[in-house]
Amino acid sequence: MSRQWKGKKWVKILQLIAIVVIIGLSVFGWYLTRQPQLVIQWAPENRPGVMVILNNQVLEEIPRTNPLRINVEQGTNSLEIRRRGFQWIEKRIEVGKGERVKVTLDWVPIAFPGTGDIQAPGSTQPAAPAEPPPGS
Repeated sequence: MSRQWKGKKWVKILQLIAIVVIIGLSVFGWYLTRQPQLVIQWAPENRPGVMVILNNQVLEEIPRTNPLRINVEQGTNSLEIRRRGFQWIEKRIEVGKGERVKVTLDWVPIAFPGTGDIQAPGSTQPAAPAEPPPGS
């Protein structure tokens, strides 16, 4: 009886190992075949009036999800984001097969010439001066 149980025990162990290997290969295969994406942490309320250019093509529809996920092709992709009141963001991003690449947006407000003032987006009033005026 014990010899028979040992044989069944090995069969069960081999079945368990086979199941784990099959699941692992399935997950790995899914990872390799999924669409590469750019993942951008960017609040939807900051997107109106923004122009997103991916590989020299303007994106007509920008999803309202946060994070923003944009499907791209494997390889080098160019991303350009133009937002009123801020310097344009231009990035070249290398994306591997099935990879999700996090993109950080560093918004730099535009200083207006001669004043040193930075105008807040959507405002007609300048924000506090970037530097104190000369002689103060």
